[in-house]
Amino acid sequence: MAPIDPTTIFLQEADDLLIQLEAALLDLESMPNNEALIDQAFRALHTIKGSGAMFGFKMVADFTHHLETAFEQVRTKKRAATPELVSLTLQSMDHIRALINNPDDIDQQHHQSLCLSLEKAIDAPHTAQGSPFESNSQSDDASDFTAWEIQFQPEPEIFSYGANPVLLLDELRRLGPNSVIPLTDQVPYLEEMDPTLSYLGWTIILVTDRGRAAIEDVFIFASDEAGIAITELTGEEAKSALQTHGLSVPAFDSPHDVEPATATDTLASSEVSTTEPDSAEDNDSIQATSDRPATASHRAEAHVRVPAHRLDALMDLAGELVIAEARLNQLSAQSKDMTLRNIGEDIERLTSDLRDITMTMRLTPIGTLFNRFRRVVRDLSKSLGKPVSLTLEGEETELDKTVVEALADPLVHLIRNAMDHGLETPDQRAEKGKAKEGHVHLSARHSGANVLITIRDDGRGMDAAAIRTKAIERGLLNTDDTPSDQELYAMVFHPGFSTAREISNVSGRGVGLDVVKQTVTGLRGRIDVTSTKDEGTAITLRLPLTLAIIDGLLLKVGDSHYVAPLASVEEVVDMDAQKNAATRTRSFLNIRDAIVPFIRLRDLFGTPGDAGQFQKVVIVSFGDMRVGLVVDQVIGQHQTVIKSLTRLHSHITHFSGATILGDGTVALILEIAHLVEAGQTLEEQQRGAG
Repeated sequence: MAPIDPTTIFLQEADDLLIQLEAALLDLESMPNNEALIDQAFRALHTIKGSGAMFGFKMVADFTHHLETAFEQVRTKKRAATPELVSLTLQSMDHIRALINNPDDIDQQHHQSLCLSLEKAIDAPHTAQGSPFESNSQSDDASDFTAWEIQFQPEPEIFSYGANPVLLLDELRRLGPNSVIPLTDQVPYLEEMDPTLSYLGWTIILVTDRGRAAIEDVFIFASDEAGIAITELTGEEAKSALQTHGLSVPAFDSPHDVEPATATDTLASSEVSTTEPDSAEDNDSIQATSDRPATASHRAEAHVRVPAHRLDALMDLAGELVIAEARLNQLSAQSKDMTLRNIGEDIERLTSDLRDITMTMRLTPIGTLFNRFRRVVRDLSKSLGKPVSLTLEGEETELDKTVVEALADPLVHLIRNAMDHGLETPDQRAEKGKAKEGHVHLSARHSGANVLITIRDDGRGMDAAAIRTKAIERGLLNTDDTPSDQELYAMVFHPGFSTAREISNVSGRGVGLDVVKQTVTGLRGRIDVTSTKDEGTAITLRLPLTLAIIDGLLLKVGDSHYVAPLASVEEVVDMDAQKNAATRTRSFLNIRDAIVPFIRLRDLFGTPGDAGQFQKVVIVSFGDMRVGLVVDQVIGQHQTVIKSLTRLHSHITHFSGATILGDGTVALILEIAHLVEAGQTLEEQQRGAG
């Protein structure tokens, strides 16, 4: 197996940390004195700086150093977490992301401007008594300082993790005066030495006022195999150590502002090979072993980062196993060998369990996506001049990772439209007796085999009359058509459709909502819209829980097999010869006093041969619409592994994919949304002709 690229590991970790940082900063705007949020922001910045330096992202480390310094002041109550500082940090966070992902395309002028702004923020006076950024180490009370003895013996394979132990020593030197003594007892003879391994250890005597937590942070990327012991020196022990190493309680400038001699300079005479690392381990699984709270190791055991492509490969293998299991079941059902039947039942049970576990592994909480929109709402609120609050509900709802990734852009479009078109200005809201601050609510919940995601605003609501007028202008409606409000609301998802009188830099060109519909339809989902004048609009995306394996109803038309997703099937009714003859001219059925149009799949797909006397009608639904599918035979429930169609078949709208049956033949998966629309169109045509 190829080693994991350490750069990839850093990018993954940095992205997680930046998401945590953004969440902390957005909360700080409303809770500027919350120490937990300040600590969360500081630790995220500290970790990004440390890991950036360790993995060779020097520009990231240098830039983040300024932010860390600012939040160190906030943490020590020498500066407040003002809205200006939070805004500047959010801008800087975006720049850090750019430095990480596109280091060669950085706008140097913007970079220098941000650095200057940060320096001004750091150096700006906060009180009448000098600079707000006097060192943490500056103290009139020598008892603020503590002497520490740190034993550090990296595991021999530390270089293969993408780490450089010398950089950890440099980080320690920033905490205060120290003495570093190399431990060479494990260094072998030259002819026995492996240049890819580390043999040195170190004893560090450190004087600092930063406390144990700051020292532990230095070793946050050290693995569980490293030997780390942190001991506080007190009394005569501390005095003896300081005298031995020529150290004293200091009165020095801030360790953040002093660039000490590097550990490389200090250890020039004792350093062994520092081979360039070629792989890395996940940050969650490499924690320091000494004095580290037990929860850290528990967290490392509870979560393991797995590359997405491996989960996809596992899902594919599980799908192939489901197909093989179906073939085995078919063979065992035809056999009188009870041993073979028992084995088939065991394989079926194990395959089902493996399928369920594999599908669960692909699920991810939608909160990871929802939290991104807090920043979108904040920035857009300032841009539009509309105060808007965002509330989230159901962040723990899990959804297939592929679906979550695909929803990012559609949800941004919907939120932007809600804020720009849906919400009124503060003055308009005041005239209507509403609070000046608009409200957008984003929620998710499970509903059977689906997940419902709703974007709700308390704005002006949709104007059905304006939509109808625009639809007639666009030729989407005739002047004598009388569509329902639901049908009118659905028209805003047509390409280029917009009722906005003015075009802004946010919306108004009719571009975006059609992309939303294409994406949702491509995920085998649908969109429902409800709206009330002056009360607001709610747009609900109904999406399948997973895209890989579904339960289906296996159907037969002629010699061909088809699968209808079971979640869309309402019931199956008989169509005998008499009823079949009676509906030859009118494609309607009366299902418990409800008129349901139906489509003969034999006619739709041009299937040759006779249908037989006893056909079945499978009633399927999509949204509030229903249609019957006339088939020759309903075989039964079938566990369906979805295989995508090729690009050559992309123009075929009646099918969403294919699957392989137990006998090796192919069955096409019906695209219920298109079939329901076709049935409704047929109903309208026949009613018009009648």
